[in-house]
Amino acid sequence: MRALANRISFDRLTSCQAELGESPVYDAAGNCVWWVDITGKLLLRTNLDDLSTQYWKTPEQIGFVVVTDQQSVAVGMQTGLYEFRSETGKFSLLVALPGIGIRFNDATTDAHGCIWAGTMDIANRRPIGALVRIDPLLQITTVIEGLTTPNGLAVDDERGRLYLSDSSAGVQKVWVMDMHTDTGEVGPRRLFVDMANFSGRPDGANLDTAGNYWLAAVDGGLIHVFSPDGDHLAGLTCPFSNPTKPTFAGPRLNLLCLTSKGGKGIQGALAIAEVQPETGRPNPKFKIAGR
Repeated sequence: MRALANRISFDRLTSCQAELGESPVYDAAGNCVWWVDITGKLLLRTNLDDLSTQYWKTPEQIGFVVVTDQQSVAVGMQTGLYEFRSETGKFSLLVALPGIGIRFNDATTDAHGCIWAGTMDIANRRPIGALVRIDPLLQITTVIEGLTTPNGLAVDDERGRLYLSDSSAGVQKVWVMDMHTDTGEVGPRRLFVDMANFSGRPDGANLDTAGNYWLAAVDGGLIHVFSPDGDHLAGLTCPFSNPTKPTFAGPRLNLLCLTSKGGKGIQGALAIAEVQPETGRPNPKFKIAGR
């Protein structure tokens, strides 16, 4: 992993920039990366062949985007989960999110086609956030409550575990839970990493083929890489002071794409680095039953 830290270089960046870039996810069908601008209220799609980026305005703040099994994407916003089709440019409500003053934040998918997502106070002050599971029948189940800024979600189906963090300054911890993706049941949280011991707060994350946990350290300008046992393997320097989430992309999943908060210079762009031979795991698609 030291060799990786020495050679990683984010040498490609999009010309399109976001106020608060988040939630990059690779879509193999179009060799593109979908991502969002939360406060800028945009859904973006970057073609990896020429780095051209299209975007669509969203009616609300948008927390995440995932690829579905319907040649579409699903996005989490303030009022619910919506399906989006680029050919029409329309957002169609799949399931409403109950509550006022909250929105979806980070999300991931599991091998059974379910979404695991965080909800949070839009003002990011009150601990009224939750971890929820959305199954293919579009049923929402609340799994954990009392979160402030839920983040760092990643499912390791091979090890039967779910990662979750809380980015708020008063918490800054990453937990891991045993999970049964076929039933949606999870065990109690166990501390995986206390980010008070590292530079930056925990934000979005993804897994590589070895099960290593690649975590964006917002305010720290780094991607921290941890082994499945919680050992710190590397702190990779980023072109951004506030990286928000990495994802693996490209036909061989050997490209690391990184979103960030906006700001001066290149902040807010989508950055891309080649990280072979360390490759990522494909993110499962969200399955929409009855289609």
